[in-house]
Amino acid sequence: MSESGEPKNIPEELPSPSSSEFVEHTRWVSRIHRHLNSSLFGLSLLAIPVGVIAAYGALGFREAFGLMGKWFRSDFFSSQGTLHLVELAIGGLFFGVVLSLLKWNRFRNPAHVIVAVSENDGKLRMRDGLITSAADALSLALAAPVGRYGPAVYLGATIGSVFGQVFKLNPISIRILLGCGVAAGISAAFNAPIAGVIFAHEVILGHF
Repeated sequence: MSESGEPKNIPEELPSPSSSEFVEHTRWVSRIHRHLNSSLFGLSLLAIPVGVIAAYGALGFREAFGLMGKWFRSDFFSSQGTLHLVELAIGGLFFGVVLSLLKWNRFRNPAHVIVAVSENDGKLRMRDGLITSAADALSLALAAPVGRYGPAVYLGATIGSVFGQVFKLNPISIRILLGCGVAAGISAAFNAPIAGVIFAHEVILGHF
């Protein structure tokens, strides 16, 4: 109050530079997020790192089981006779212990990817993808009839799905990135890019 009894004019508090910068930053983040969710161009930009990482992941998987297989054959087991049966028995026992510790009925495979797309908005966990890939690489090194198809699909799908979850994309966008990861994994594992794209559309996503 002033001496005359009239209230003083209190100046309005101006926002600090830090708060205005934060608001501007939040606007940019929300704008980018909206663009990634609704724009084909934004999803295409995200698909590039997904494809590169999934492809190198599939190649790394192929190199890993090849090197482990040579190591087992040269240093521990012969690939013929009774020792080969011992090799498979030890591998089966090891994976049985791993499954019991994880409380899984079986290791993850493309069927789990299809279920995730149809029932779980395409969401997969990176932990499951890494464990499955490592287990399959060791299985192949021990001469188990696993094949490269399952690990390539699941690892690629996991990478695409995790990318979509990190950027908090909507379910449709997550499924698209998951399909990109699958196509890249199949393409790198089998040197078949067209087959990878068709497989991702027809089998995993279920549509073109």
